[in-house]
Amino acid sequence: MGRWLGLVLLVALASAQQAVGQSPDGVHGADWLDAPLVAWNVPGASVPQARREMPRDPLCERAVRAPETAGARQLAQQGWTVDGPSHSAHDVDVVLGASGEDGMCRPMGFNLFVFADGRYAGTLSPVLMDSRMDGVVGDIELLGTEAGHLEPRIRATFRRYAATDPLCCPSGPDTVVEYAIAAGSDGPVVVPLPRP
Repeated sequence: MGRWLGLVLLVALASAQQAVGQSPDGVHGADWLDAPLVAWNVPGASVPQARREMPRDPLCERAVRAPETAGARQLAQQGWTVDGPSHSAHDVDVVLGASGEDGMCRPMGFNLFVFADGRYAGTLSPVLMDSRMDGVVGDIELLGTEAGHLEPRIRATFRRYAATDPLCCPSGPDTVVEYAIAAGSDGPVVVPLPRP
C-alpha cells in the first residue's frame, strides 16, 4: 500500500510541475531568477490557452471580475481567470491571468501577461507562479519611456523564500527584473534586461 501511495504522489507531483508551467529547458519554479536572464517571449505569439486542472470553487467564482481591457478579454477567451486590477500606463497593460486558485481563492498557476497597444507581447515569467511560493511576483512598475528609454519598460519585484520560511512570510531578498517592450515587424515583445 505504501509503495503505491508513493508512486501516486510521484505522478501527481510530476503532473503538478507540468501544470504550473515547467519550461522546455527544465527551468521551473524560481530557478530562472537565479540564472542569467534569457528571452522566452516571441514576437507575434498568441495568448496561450489556460490549463485548468480542477473546476472553479463556487466561492472563488464570486470574486472573479469581468475583463475590462482588451488584454484581459483576450486572456478570458483563452480560459484564464482575470485576477485583480490591471496595471495600465503608456499604452501598456499588465494583467494577471490565473488557471486555478487555492482554498482561500488566491491565484495559482498564474502569470502576468503584457499587452502593448492591445497586442500580446509576452509574460513577465517563463513559468507559471503559485501564490505564497518562492519567486512569486509582488510589485509591478510601468516605467514608460521616461528617463530617456527608447521603448516602454516594466520593473517587477519577485518575492523570495528561504527554505525555512513559513508560507506567510518570505524573508529572502527580493529579486528585481526589468523588461523592455521592443517593437518589431511581427509585433511587440517583452524582453528581460540583463542585470546590472
